Amino acid sequence: MPTDPPTPDEIQQRTAAAEALGKSGDARGAAHAYDQLGKLIQQRCGRFDPRAIDAYEAMSRWVAFPRLPPLTRSAAPVSEGCFLRYGNQAKSPGHTAGPPSLN
Repeated sequence: MPTDPPTPDEIQQRTAAAEALGKSGDARGAAHAYDQLGKLIQQRCGRFDPRAIDAYEAMSRWVAFPRLPPLTRSAAPVSEGCFLRYGNQAKSPGHTAGPPSLN
């Protein structure tokens, strides 16, 4: 088994493969692929290598939000009917105080 650090190309290829698995509907496969990547980086580069931490964060996003597209997994989706924020107070869309509705 090689002990050289994974190259940036190898990490990028494994990341692309994990994302492709997730986008195809296999969130568990994506999480597993990121887990394996994190273990590989830790084994070759050390326990606290930032790239390993990135791989584990990506794994946790696939576990936490398996059905959301990649750009919205890290942020709450916005839809009509949710509360709009004006300053630090949350108000419903039909609330009369605050800025006028742009609808």
